Amino acid sequence: MFKSCTWGDEMIVIQTKEELKRAKKEKLKEFEVIGPLAEKMKKAQDIGNLSKSAVSALGKARSTNFFISRKSSSSAAVSKIVTPGVFIAAISIGGVLIAYALFKDYEVEFEVGPDGVKVKMKRK
Repeated sequence: MFKSCTWGDEMIVIQTKEELKRAKKEKLKEFEVIGPLAEKMKKAQDIGNLSKSAVSALGKARSTNFFISRKSSSSAAVSKIVTPGVFIAAISIGGVLIAYALFKDYEVEFEVGPDGVKVKMKRK
């Protein structure tokens, strides 16, 4: 059972990155993410547009210095697509590879309202 999750109309509501990792690991069919984590997911959504090789290169980056050095052609190409803000948001939701897998494995719908961002995730 998810510690801070609530059940509402059979929908699991996730609020922490640990719960998000667990939801992915358990291959939940459908869930919602709310709060600051949902806002970070919105910022990290560009990760889902990358190729596997670009995500691998980005996953190897240990800091935002990746965007400054650009010694290799792969880091230069990735840095044109993914800004440091997107990179940091991906790290904050559990890592670049987790973010990429979530955006590839789930249909993602963002709702932005007066209460903030809500992310609806439905397994493809």
